[in-house]
Amino acid sequence: MYVEIDEDEVKHLHLEKLSVGKVVILRQDGKEIAQIVPITSSKYPRVPGQYQGQVKIEPEFYEADTDIETMFYGV
Repeated sequence: MYVEIDEDEVKHLHLEKLSVGKVVILRQDGKEIAQIVPITSSKYPRVPGQYQGQVKIEPEFYEADTDIETMFYGV
């Protein structure tokens, strides 16, 4: 579905199309500028802690990187 957007019409997009799984492509002056897609749920829901004990984060991960600190703070 294509929707030519106008400042007054932006508020009234055809959002009901998204509820039935349709993709809405926004165009301005005939040029595609955005795509709105419906949210789909995952087949496999996330389970907190499911990888507990399987991932190891080394202590160096938490250490400050001097190059990045220099970029941010000029230190």
